[in-house]
Amino acid sequence: MANGSFNQTMRLSEFKNLIANMPVPYQAFASKRATWKKHIAGDNEAGAALHAIFEKSDEVTLSRSDLRHLASKPDLAQFVMATIIWGYPQGMRGNHVENMMGHFGELKKLLVDAKTQPVA
Repeated sequence: MANGSFNQTMRLSEFKNLIANMPVPYQAFASKRATWKKHIAGDNEAGAALHAIFEKSDEVTLSRSDLRHLASKPDLAQFVMATIIWGYPQGMRGNHVENMMGHFGELKKLLVDAKTQPVA
């Protein structure tokens, strides 16, 4: 390091082996059906995905491994909603979920497009 600066660009791909060996697949969070009740009742694709995630349970536990499994499916509706539940197990403030659900098709398309791009 010259003059206290270090100007090398790091790429996520350089840490692929390290990341693959971390126990993150087991990181999980539980969320209650009641938290998402108003969204499950919605007559739309996102509501149907939430319904499928919870099925008849009052609570669901989702891990990163579960998210990876859902991300591998052709239809990403459950992946999107499971990711929201995983990230916000006690729900989001405001109208963020409703806003995302209003643009659900576009969000899924962006994710499908992103899946085709290599991680650099």
